[in-house]
Amino acid sequence: MTGMHEGLREWSAWWTPGREDAPAMGELEFDSVEGPRVTLFELPPGLHTDKFRVPTLLGRTFEGTALTLVGAVITQWQTNLGAGAHVRIRLRADMLLRGGHRDEGEEVLVQQVRVRYAGLRELCFRTPPVNREPTMFLSTDPGAQRRIRVDGGLLTFECIESRNRSPFGEAWERDVEVRLDADEALPLAEFDERWLMPLQGLVILAGREPTVREALTLILEDPQAANYHPATVRGLSPEELRTQRVDVLTRTPGLNAEPSTDCEHLLVPFAALKDGIDDFVAAWFRLYAELGEAAVFLMSAFGSQLFLDNKLLNEMSFAESYHRVKHDEPAVPVDDHERYTAAMLALVEDNAHRDHYKQKLRYAAEQTARRRIKWLVRRAHELLPDVQGLNGSSLTTWSIRAMP
Repeated sequence: MTGMHEGLREWSAWWTPGREDAPAMGELEFDSVEGPRVTLFELPPGLHTDKFRVPTLLGRTFEGTALTLVGAVITQWQTNLGAGAHVRIRLRADMLLRGGHRDEGEEVLVQQVRVRYAGLRELCFRTPPVNREPTMFLSTDPGAQRRIRVDGGLLTFECIESRNRSPFGEAWERDVEVRLDADEALPLAEFDERWLMPLQGLVILAGREPTVREALTLILEDPQAANYHPATVRGLSPEELRTQRVDVLTRTPGLNAEPSTDCEHLLVPFAALKDGIDDFVAAWFRLYAELGEAAVFLMSAFGSQLFLDNKLLNEMSFAESYHRVKHDEPAVPVDDHERYTAAMLALVEDNAHRDHYKQKLRYAAEQTARRRIKWLVRRAHELLPDVQGLNGSSLTTWSIRAMP
């Protein structure tokens, strides 16, 4: 993740769950490459040198912001027993929750989040040049919203504005955030897989570019809401009174490609779909759920720094999986295939040989990868007859002829 926390470096106090009375001073750092890191200059009770992985650490910044370091490991331990005992402990974590405390083993149930991806702004704001009548998916006015209902949840695309004032002037920038309201609360890891990964896949697919998650904020029930004094909550909305916002800071995987800074060649600007955008987004979430793990092949091919051969293999794997899920037509009917297979195996007397042929014949009735890809190319040509390269003389079709 990048965004406003990129390059973060600040002093903070840390303790193990249940030992807030004995905090240790430390320094918190975060960037999207290395992830969250903490350097402690004291040994907090409950942290032992004989354990590589440490308990969840709770902390607080000097300004009072609550911190939770999840999945931390000790990367360095130094002790100086000279003039006065000194210790320095370096830790690296999978995740930092900024804005709330979660004790060891306490599950974070998520139902509402706000998330921002690189490239989403261009998809929402850009007007396709081919449209004779200018259309916009989302207004660039701060606070403008567009809601899309999908199976099991609601996506709200919102134009946000950030301002940076200085003695010499003022700069402002407008971006797009998505508020995701799920009908059912899920643990954070499951919520990521069910909602955030498909949304990121949508940005990758429509933008035809890699992307990174720039910000993720969990909107959680505030366990301390009933204890706030009325004087400290004046002017807050009912939602702000009962919820807390927790920023999630994680490392960007090393194979992620850098997102484009110009986004000049969007595949599907949202405005190009006009009134069909709701159906398009809802259909993508359904397709992602149908494809399961196969959808990761597409995101990997478009959004990772891979060799060309590896990208091609991932794209071919996705295409084959997509066809298998949506348009599979076995060369031999299933019942006939099972009957033929049983008859053939009955002729093999040796058990080891029979097992060998059984494995080979298991998928013998299915279409080959070549046939699946040729079907997809022909279908694309039927749907998009004016697109060059899909008429039988393209490199794609030539490559298919070379496939086994």
